[in-house]
Amino acid sequence: MKNIMWFSEIRKSNLAEVGGKGANLGEMASVGLPVPGGFVVTSGAYFLFIKHNGIEPVIKEMTSDLNIEDNDKLNVASDVIKTKILSGEIPPQLRADILSAYRSMIKNGREPYVAVRSSATAEDLPEASFAGQQSTFLNVKGAEDCVQMVKECWASLFEPRSIYYRTENKFDHLKVGLAAVVQEMVQSEKAGVMFTIDPMTQDMSKISIEGAYGLGEVVVSGSVTPDRYVVDKNTFKIEIKDVAKQTWMLVKVNEKNAHMNVREDMQSRQKLTDSQVVELSRLGKKIEQHYGKPQDIEWAVADNRLFIVQSRPITTLRKEVMADSERALAGVQSVEAGAKPSVPPGTPLMQQPQGAQQAQGAQAQQRQQPYAATSQAQPQQRQQAPQQQSAQQQQQRQPAYQATPQAQPSQQQAGQGAPQQPQRQQGTQLPAVQQKQVTNIAASAPAAVATGAPVASAAPKQEERGVKMAGEGKIILRGLGAAPGIGKGTVKVLASPKEMNKVMKGDVLVTDMTTPDFVPAMKRASAIVTNSGGMTCHAAIVSREMGIPCIVGTKNGTTVLHEGQMITVDASRGIVYDGDTGLADAKKEEPASGGASPGAQAAYAPVVPVTGTKIYVNLAEVDLAEKTSKLPCDGVGLLRAEFMIGDIGEHPKKMIKEGRGQEFTDKLAGKIRVFATAFFPRPVVYRTTDFKTNEYRNLSGGEEFEPAESNPMMGWRGCARYITEPEVFALELAAIKKVREEFGMKNLWIMLPFVRRIGELRAIKEMLKAQGMHHTRDFKLWIMVEVPSTVFLIDQFCAEGIDGVSIGSNDLTQLILGIDRDNATLAEGFDERNDAVLRAIERVVKVCNENKVTCSICGQAPSVYPEFAERLVEMGITSMSVNPDAVERTKRNVASAEMKVLLKRLAKLTAEPAAPEYRSNVED
Repeated sequence: MKNIMWFSEIRKSNLAEVGGKGANLGEMASVGLPVPGGFVVTSGAYFLFIKHNGIEPVIKEMTSDLNIEDNDKLNVASDVIKTKILSGEIPPQLRADILSAYRSMIKNGREPYVAVRSSATAEDLPEASFAGQQSTFLNVKGAEDCVQMVKECWASLFEPRSIYYRTENKFDHLKVGLAAVVQEMVQSEKAGVMFTIDPMTQDMSKISIEGAYGLGEVVVSGSVTPDRYVVDKNTFKIEIKDVAKQTWMLVKVNEKNAHMNVREDMQSRQKLTDSQVVELSRLGKKIEQHYGKPQDIEWAVADNRLFIVQSRPITTLRKEVMADSERALAGVQSVEAGAKPSVPPGTPLMQQPQGAQQAQGAQAQQRQQPYAATSQAQPQQRQQAPQQQSAQQQQQRQPAYQATPQAQPSQQQAGQGAPQQPQRQQGTQLPAVQQKQVTNIAASAPAAVATGAPVASAAPKQEERGVKMAGEGKIILRGLGAAPGIGKGTVKVLASPKEMNKVMKGDVLVTDMTTPDFVPAMKRASAIVTNSGGMTCHAAIVSREMGIPCIVGTKNGTTVLHEGQMITVDASRGIVYDGDTGLADAKKEEPASGGASPGAQAAYAPVVPVTGTKIYVNLAEVDLAEKTSKLPCDGVGLLRAEFMIGDIGEHPKKMIKEGRGQEFTDKLAGKIRVFATAFFPRPVVYRTTDFKTNEYRNLSGGEEFEPAESNPMMGWRGCARYITEPEVFALELAAIKKVREEFGMKNLWIMLPFVRRIGELRAIKEMLKAQGMHHTRDFKLWIMVEVPSTVFLIDQFCAEGIDGVSIGSNDLTQLILGIDRDNATLAEGFDERNDAVLRAIERVVKVCNENKVTCSICGQAPSVYPEFAERLVEMGITSMSVNPDAVERTKRNVASAEMKVLLKRLAKLTAEPAAPEYRSNVED
């Protein structure tokens, strides 16, 4: 085996010689991906060194029968082996080979800065990543220093965490070799990680990117909370932007890594431009297609050039997700080795083919240089004619940090436990010894503390996506839910891994950020809470692998939470409660439902058929939320507000007059929350208040505020009322916002009733914006279609910007036929199956489908009349929402209708004669 192999001669088949990192870098370089150049000191060189110095017997003696749960003995074994390696002699020829390889990278008489990265021969495997177990050294300069860092990498193969992990995973310490990657340093202005499948939701159609200013070490170590971007893998549309404030970063200044304050006006800006996000996504998709597996990719941007510095398989996916992904990728043609590079290494983003400049057009942002120039580290400034530079561009080119380097960031900047050795890069991924099945739900909450916020009481033992709800609790901390589940226990605050012995089984581990050294304590914890980090930091990844609930990015968890305090961690929603609230992880107590929607009982699976058309449920009474959530439905398609407001009992304008508007909001929010938690993550479509004036008058104080109308059914109701009484509607919107933001129930959507005109929708959308409620990927806006004018104008409503419609067949029928649905004399003539009604419904469904707008119907006709359900399926309706007692019956009707439609279409296809060209070919 060679001692040195250059990237240009390495392929993924060279895993045994160059380890996981080396094999992936060589493979990516061979297909033209923008990988910084370098070479690998092979595993053969490592084994040569071990044999030359007689270290094998020492390794065997120190690791045989070692109790890895005894931290003291584990540390002693590590110290003995590492000391032997660091004091050993590198064979003369091997030493000369490393020196020669480094010197061949010298250009124009200037020695390069390199990263020396450990690359174990057992790492980056699909079933065990081993990433993060060994050390990486950044900004190494000089041939002699390069040789020394290679030896340091060899020694790191026997860090306590590495010995612990190999023992847990039954890898032979003497057979796992270590190669050292020597790679040209990218002095990154921005850097981070990218997953080609969203690691939390495990959605195969999404790419998740995290990035921050400066060197990427701050992202993978979790030292700062990065920006997060979620991109649609097919359209490359940016669907989510979570921009985090970054007060400091790690950069190279005067040949050393230093913590620098980010300039104040840059701290809260989006770190990557839209164009860079899209280009990263395109490269991520190419890399995934090449390997045929979902990838965890490290990237960097320097002088507006994009580099890929690492890629490895994602090891935290559920088996069925990995299998589905590999099947989907199996038919995709990968980039062939030796092919002409589609993106030459270091090509400026502004010049790359299929650039995001084209994809984003005028929206592409100008580059933001995150730090000031120094003679040592400044990327060369791009030349641009002064007259072409806008004031905004000039501002963006200003340095992003203050000029004075700091040895360490303050606690306010970096949190407790900030890295003491910024040149040492900890990895991010560890394999699970025994991966637990955890519901993968992303319910990101704002990483801000909401102290003293009371949690509305839920129904006893209420099901919340596999979580049993009980009692009350006070929200004391929020963060990013990184590994879902519920954990409760006594707080143990750790300043460093040296305090791991404090964590007993069932405790909640609280720290600034975990590193691989924390793993033994993490395994004992019931939950993990960190100050910093994002979805791809060490704590997040390892927690997902181990099935331990984890919240990251709380900012001040180590100060808000106190040693010995009892807390409950709802990591699915990123919320920490004071005390034991009675929340419990139901999935630990109940048999698996075989992939059924959370809250649905497994017993339904063999009885109720699966339908392509979603079946929602209509609800109004809080007491029925828990029971109904167990039905085999896809969510709540119509949550009526009137029963909840009726329970409050007082007219909202009366409460406003008495200065009790907030009381109305809090009471309504508490009731809505019960439904949202019961059905989470299934959607709950809340229809805003549709009281008619005669119904409002029945509330306490209603007579003072309600006019007497001769025909309330067609009177002052729905959207028209919101516009004339914005102060009342604002209370309702505040309740919805509270449930979504304070309680973290992002599955709660809005539906507007009795919409008559386009102008009403526009006015309501402005009112939503005024309340800070913006149209996002997880906040949908629906309208009811129950007025004939809405049927005629449905194309305009779709163009105005809505996510869904629900056809109110009861009101629509009465308004089309001119029959009061409550009139007993005309009851026989009230029929949703009337041709006029069906034609109206068909138009709505057709136009919505053309505009990719969800189209539902809320009414009992589909459950009562099988032929009506069949007709709706033929039209292509998206979903149906029915009363709870009709859910199973409707599913059977719809399943039968779907089968009939399929058989009809199949019969039509098979009845057609073969084309003449085809018959001719057969006869020949």
